[in-house]
Amino acid sequence: MKLKRIIAMLATFAMMATMLFGCGRPSDDKTTEAPADKTTVSGEDNETTEAPTEAKPVYPLEGNPTVTIWSTISEAVKANGEKYGYKTLEERPYAKELMRLTGINVDWITPSSSETHQEEFEMMLANKNYTDLLLCKGTEVEQYYADGVIIRMDDVIDQYMPNFKAYLDANPDIAKILKAPDGHFYQIPLIMEDASLGNTFGVFCRQDWLDELNIQMPTTIDEWHDALVKIKDAKGNAPIVMSKSGELYKYGAFLNAFCPDRSGGNFHVEDGKVTYINTSDGMRDLLKVLNQWFEEGLIHPDFAAMGSTDVRAYMSSGKGFMSAGYAGSSIQNITNAALETDKNFKLTAVATAEATKGVEPKYQSATPRVGTTTKGTCISTKCENVEAAARLIDFYFTEEGYMLNNFGIEGTTYTKSADGKVTYTDHILKNPDGLAVNEAMAGYMVNFEGGGGLQAVDYLLGYYSATPAAAAAPGIWSSKGEIDFSMRLITHTVEENDDIKLYSEVDKTADKALTAFITGAKDIDTEWDAFVKEIEGLGLAELLKIKQAAYDRYVAK
Repeated sequence: MKLKRIIAMLATFAMMATMLFGCGRPSDDKTTEAPADKTTVSGEDNETTEAPTEAKPVYPLEGNPTVTIWSTISEAVKANGEKYGYKTLEERPYAKELMRLTGINVDWITPSSSETHQEEFEMMLANKNYTDLLLCKGTEVEQYYADGVIIRMDDVIDQYMPNFKAYLDANPDIAKILKAPDGHFYQIPLIMEDASLGNTFGVFCRQDWLDELNIQMPTTIDEWHDALVKIKDAKGNAPIVMSKSGELYKYGAFLNAFCPDRSGGNFHVEDGKVTYINTSDGMRDLLKVLNQWFEEGLIHPDFAAMGSTDVRAYMSSGKGFMSAGYAGSSIQNITNAALETDKNFKLTAVATAEATKGVEPKYQSATPRVGTTTKGTCISTKCENVEAAARLIDFYFTEEGYMLNNFGIEGTTYTKSADGKVTYTDHILKNPDGLAVNEAMAGYMVNFEGGGGLQAVDYLLGYYSATPAAAAAPGIWSSKGEIDFSMRLITHTVEENDDIKLYSEVDKTADKALTAFITGAKDIDTEWDAFVKEIEGLGLAELLKIKQAAYDRYVAK
């Protein structure tokens, strides 16, 4: 990324900039160190770190400084706002409480629509009029720094972020992941409190249909085939409906019978060697199965064109048997919608299938506690008040910030017992205004759509507690197979990122071909070898060398 694009759009964006972005004076200089002045700051245990100035509490900050953040508005936030009458992110109860506790006025700068988010973000970068805080992928931060978009955060963390620094000191494994290849800190992402929070996405199906047709939960690919045939014959519809083609071969119960998880990329490490999943023998075996199922009408014929909203509506209507998604936004929301017309509706998560009966699956799908492909909060070079921006991020790692981000406002969205147990109120779990759980949450807590902080174990356990199938799903999805997160923890140098762009057609071509193999547009038996040669001809060997170098560097950290 060299910021050479969007030139033709700058005139239009210039008219928007004054209205949208009020962050600091224009400057081409990069801030690489924190300002010299220091204040005494509170640690996690109410201890203090001595500084040259007189000791004083950190929060709320004096003077009510303003910090701007580039952000999007999710559908859940929109639903909450429509129900409770707020029109901006600043009007959310969460935002008001955050500003009250920190003393920081926070302005969320949003795009015109979700469809134009990336385009407007790039225009902002090209115009060099950034907000104070930006969300950037860990794999891109060195390039953003080289381009003068963001600052290094090493000195800022030492000076203004005692709570986050204490967390890094207590979790050196996380610190290792967050450091860029050059050894510096540039961004602070969402960090899961526990590895169990990583198993929140997978395949699920209608348990009530299995019970109705006296079908035991299948465990092997062959058993699943027989069950799907029976369900199609009994119900008349294609049993499998998943959002676009990727969910059939990207992660979940059937992919992991043959291949590693692909959700963090198409590369995997076997015995220290980086391999490409899409051209592996395991992928070929999976595609043969999926092609057979597609031809037998077991997979929805329009799977490649369906979006997540289409799938949820289809499943909620009672037409589909099996899908994939998150335990909350899919299993929970689909269940709640379907129960309005079918009191017997019941979903259950599906564990990784066995390719061969009696042979335990080798893989599973999960998300690491923190990954370099996810977005984290960065401080831009246009930020005039670096201390305020840093203190805002650091607040997320205080006890008050942790509680607000995960549970909202005590008495309204959660209660806390004498022994410290947190329970969501009916405003969240049984919203009186008909909002789904994630929609009810959206106005009162951060909802973890991006940025830094700690996601609590009790956040998801409480979130899922209203729907038994959702609460049980993470345990089922993690019950078989293992996962190696290595390829989702590596980071690339600026030069490597530039080189990777030269081989962008590798993944694009592979994804198109995988869908074609499923539908039969390509014949798996006669055209597979030609497909592999095509991918190799697009520079796969060079791409594997880059990935291998990044992996070796990560291991050596």
